[in-house]
Amino acid sequence: MNDEINIKVSKNFMVNAIITMSLSSNHLSPGNVDNVKDMYKEMTIDQVKKDFERLKDVYKNRSYERI
Repeated sequence: MNDEINIKVSKNFMVNAIITMSLSSNHLSPGNVDNVKDMYKEMTIDQVKKDFERLKDVYKNRSYERI
């Protein structure tokens, strides 16, 4: 039971961090937040973690400015 709770909390944290990073960099409009949450809801914790790590590096290195 605790593992399920930890996974859910971790997944929610990563999804909220992704949304926050995307909003602050203007890559996501507030109107699309619910769609993004729904998309991540369907993903596994491993998929969310992979995307979180990828986006964390992108925003940390500000490489999105080169896109």
